[in-house]
Amino acid sequence: MHPYATDSDERRLVPLTLGLLALGLGFLTHAVVSAMNFDAPWWLDMPTPLVLYGLLWTGFDRVAWHWSPWKRLRLVRVPDYRGIWRVEGQSDYGTETPFTGEATIRQTWTAMSIEIETALSRSHTLTGSVLLDPFARPRLSYEYASEPKASATPTLQAHRGAAWLDLKSTDVLEGEYYGGRGSQNLGTLRLVRARA
Repeated sequence: MHPYATDSDERRLVPLTLGLLALGLGFLTHAVVSAMNFDAPWWLDMPTPLVLYGLLWTGFDRVAWHWSPWKRLRLVRVPDYRGIWRVEGQSDYGTETPFTGEATIRQTWTAMSIEIETALSRSHTLTGSVLLDPFARPRLSYEYASEPKASATPTLQAHRGAAWLDLKSTDVLEGEYYGGRGSQNLGTLRLVRARA
């Protein structure tokens, strides 16, 4: 997986929130240990908030970021793209060639990967971004590398390209792609989530 960018202000708010929570938990831990009449050495007491912050950050990034309370509080706005998606596309190659395939999207709060496999090629993302313009649908944009399968036409070569997909509903992404040198075609993509 690779990091992805977003224009959401949550990347500033969440670390601050987790930091304040870690400080509060650190104070609570100190109070409980003191109430038990245990005299903890300074080198154990001092890093407690940092350790708690690390645990909170890891848990939030990998597991808790997509929980609905964060969404309801508007603390997290990045859509949850994780899952297996059915792919339908139309390439401008020749006389507009339709294709189908499957996409696997893996995502944490700070990293993601998208792998698409069709009958002729496999591709994976190199970079990505999630744009959350309040006046438009959330947009997933990414750069990818594609490798043809042995059964592909000789004109299809390994290439890099870009795609941009708008979130039409919770389970539908629609947009376009452009294949660079080695492909030099463009087309449309529609992804429908088959399972999360």
